[in-house]
Amino acid sequence: MASTVDSFWCTSVAIVGTEIATFSVFGLQLTKGQHDTIIVAANTIVDTHSLLMIRLPCSQEYNIHRLTGEPCSDIPYQKNNTVMLIDVHTHLDQYPGDEILAILERAVLAGVNYVVVAGTTIASSQAIVNLATHNPHVFASVGIHPTEIQSSPSRALMNELSVIASTPEVIAISEVGLDYPAPKELQEAQIDAFSSQIRLGLELNLPIIYHSRNAYPDTLDILKAEDAQAVGGIAHYFQGTIETAYRCIELGFLISLAKPLLYLEGLRTVAKEIPLKHIVLETDSHPQPFKKNREKWTEPKLLLEIAQTLAEIKQTSVQEVIDITTANALDKLKLREADRT
Repeated sequence: MASTVDSFWCTSVAIVGTEIATFSVFGLQLTKGQHDTIIVAANTIVDTHSLLMIRLPCSQEYNIHRLTGEPCSDIPYQKNNTVMLIDVHTHLDQYPGDEILAILERAVLAGVNYVVVAGTTIASSQAIVNLATHNPHVFASVGIHPTEIQSSPSRALMNELSVIASTPEVIAISEVGLDYPAPKELQEAQIDAFSSQIRLGLELNLPIIYHSRNAYPDTLDILKAEDAQAVGGIAHYFQGTIETAYRCIELGFLISLAKPLLYLEGLRTVAKEIPLKHIVLETDSHPQPFKKNREKWTEPKLLLEIAQTLAEIKQTSVQEVIDITTANALDKLKLREADRT
């Protein structure tokens, strides 16, 4: 088991019974009474990248304060229930550093407790590892995006990526895959890079979160040829057919649904047919300067709206969608405590 910690920062509190309080971890200080910081018992919590929720006795009142010391009246405090969503694919590293914490706080207030940030280059992958190191609500996935591939990856490049991917903050290989159309020589380079990064995932026992634009026949053939099913993963920003979805599932990949679910009728039809046990959710959040209104940029906080839409399509409760898709992400990305000890 990972080492224990003495105290925590948190953003939300939910009473889940008469004896246990559950806290999500991020940017706010939890205190008991007026002055005492909660001390976490050695047998109740491990470090934030090993356990996704903190469990503490709730026999006393707990107060939550921002880092500035101001009370947090806007933090949700719910009895018998807690929203916990995982955004399995974002690009938060592309935002200015002074915006990231605010984006994450808005996410947590909307019930999105954890985000996976995907690399696109060696430099971004390293930056994401650094971000995850200093922020317990962020998990790193590293890789080279197909549109960044100009030639087949060199051994030196793959060695550099391997070193980054071997750090404990990394939970997946991403964003990797194929992006067509492209000139034949670039397609071949993308295929080489995709295959090499799948093999890296196999070597390090890391799931693959892949990108496929206009390239599903080649993408699925490569996943099968490289035995990617041994680690499985996630089909990022899925917009394919039901037949393609089931091929992905057969190869051990979950179907990740994003904002297009809100308006693409064909995708809604696919989502209605796929069992919830094969679905996870994402926002693919990244800066969108083409949208003049900053408030309309996609952020992880919008994941709850995607969950609500999926619940309507499935004619089930939002809580069931949250519970199942979160459990799927925890299992596939090996984020449960037992998987990380």
